[in-house]
Amino acid sequence: MSSDDNNQNKSRREVLRGMAVAGATAIGASTAGAASDASLNDITERGTPSLAASEVTRSVSIRASGEASYTFSVTGLVSATDAPSESLDAGTATATIEGETHAYDFSGEFTELDVSGGAEVVVDGDSVDPDAFPQQTLTVIAPGHVDVDISASGRVEADDELEKPNARTVRGTINGRTDISYAGELTYFDASDRVWVRRDGQKLAPDDALPASLPGEMEISGDGRGVTVEVSGDADSDHAHASVEDGSVSAYSTQRGTTARYDGRVERIEHESGATVEIVPESKRVVCTAPENRSVEFSTESTEAFIYEEEVHKNPTVTVAAGETERIQYFGDVTSVGIARMTVSFDYMAYESAQSSARLQMAAKFERLDAYDQLASAVEGRIRHDADGLYTITSDTATDPVDSVTFKLTDLETGDEGAVSVTKRHDTDDVVAGKNTYQWRNDAGNIEQFRHDTLEVGSLSTAAAGLSTETYEFDAPETTQPETQGDWIPTIPWGDWIGDIYDGLKDVADGIQDVSADYLAEAIEYADVSSSEIAVTGGKIVANTINSFQSLATKFIDDFKIKALWKLRITGYSSMISLVGSGVFEAIGDENYDCGACVAFIRLSLDVGLCGYGVAAFCGAFSLTTLGLGTVPCAVLGGAICSLTISALPDAKDICSSDTYPTQAGFC
Repeated sequence: MSSDDNNQNKSRREVLRGMAVAGATAIGASTAGAASDASLNDITERGTPSLAASEVTRSVSIRASGEASYTFSVTGLVSATDAPSESLDAGTATATIEGETHAYDFSGEFTELDVSGGAEVVVDGDSVDPDAFPQQTLTVIAPGHVDVDISASGRVEADDELEKPNARTVRGTINGRTDISYAGELTYFDASDRVWVRRDGQKLAPDDALPASLPGEMEISGDGRGVTVEVSGDADSDHAHASVEDGSVSAYSTQRGTTARYDGRVERIEHESGATVEIVPESKRVVCTAPENRSVEFSTESTEAFIYEEEVHKNPTVTVAAGETERIQYFGDVTSVGIARMTVSFDYMAYESAQSSARLQMAAKFERLDAYDQLASAVEGRIRHDADGLYTITSDTATDPVDSVTFKLTDLETGDEGAVSVTKRHDTDDVVAGKNTYQWRNDAGNIEQFRHDTLEVGSLSTAAAGLSTETYEFDAPETTQPETQGDWIPTIPWGDWIGDIYDGLKDVADGIQDVSADYLAEAIEYADVSSSEIAVTGGKIVANTINSFQSLATKFIDDFKIKALWKLRITGYSSMISLVGSGVFEAIGDENYDCGACVAFIRLSLDVGLCGYGVAAFCGAFSLTTLGLGTVPCAVLGGAICSLTISALPDAKDICSSDTYPTQAGFC
């Protein structure tokens, strides 16, 4: 073996060992109940990262009794279901009809709705008067000269003295009463001084002008004992027995239930007795700890099942001795935790409309950035402003909290799919990254080319004029990508579990070159994972926790069993953000690894379980917590790599060659 080969192999082993150490450290701390610097609980993801056109769920029809003409525009997608296709142009439908009906499907809200002549307009099954559009009302009363900035999800109309930078926004100086009409819902409200507000005739505090954007709901019921529930995002409650501060809800349990709303995930629950429960998504554990002076009974429920003491339980009840800790592995999402005679039930998706409102409100803030204006002015397509056209990530990690918004594109002038993505510091308008991205797919759906126009970020709060453009082409296979592994509940018997699943290991080994069932069994034992963390199903080795996944992957690559990774999958997560939240790949951000490390990273992070919908989620979190790359360009490159590395390892080596690394695969 040559000296270069030795150096490359050494680098690969060192990189993977370093990654394993980083992951094990974070996982171990989380499992022990300590807070991790980068946890899945710190990352809130809203919407879908897929850039493919989403389903259009709304409908509009124009039925003419005589001759009539119409024009309407929408913020999202629109398609003709019973109308000439030539009536559509970049989100706007225009036609003249006589004694007939035109029908369309669309998403989002109207930014224009104008009909002349005798015609009936029906939207989502209800008759609508175009002359009264837009119908929602907002009245703002200022005691003096006050600057306001207001936007909505649809068209906004106001007095002439206010500016209209776009159809959905008004801003300027008001004095006295100003009446504003809008379509959809309000997405942004800012006043430079005190004002009084009425929305659709109802008096509101200015802070309540926007719709609620907290999608989760918790209910605390029991015998009157006190409890504190910590969540990863914001929280709010108007209940008399609850108070909220910095994402912590302190309340007394009541027989009828004390309720609060929240965003993000439930992280920790502390009973007034000192008993605590922590939910650790990285290791899929509910960590129950009793106080020093008494034993406590804990109970828990989830959408799927639990494993405790190597047995599968639907809703386990565990008595923990004084000063001791018990850990229960869960599948799906935890929905309820009981401590003594108190129960906290929670649903982080209780209010779907609040999920949409949160995306719309976050996007409205980003639209007010100079970086967004520069990207939008150069985009080669129409930017979607409907809720389904937005994908947002909030990363509340202690070291570098940031937010990212992806605005998906439609009516593209170039490419098959595209997006505008901007990342900024969480508490300021300091821009970290911004890109316009376009991608082309072949008939099999694999990415064969992508282009990203990158904003040259100057200082963190400003951006220089102009974009730098890079285009990449890939020899994508004309075959479809494999389906991603779905959720899994183990059904194998426990005991001598390597022997129990040995036949399955043989099935997996049959599909892997130069890897035997004996080696796979040895690798699983070497990785020191428990029977509750590993199984063989569907011709794959399935790992339910990150630590088991990482240990096996490290062993495979360390023993040059690269292709064994093709049969290793991680499951049990709603998205793959958890891979990054655990800190497993954190070390990559500060080093300049060689080709071997790049290939290993691709194998671990993309080909192994992330191809498909998980790529964009992973890239979003990874770029936010480490390198500060734009969300979508990473996802596009990741998708292209998936298309290539599924077929053969040398293709991955080509991507990481000296000609392309680290520029082309910069997130390696």
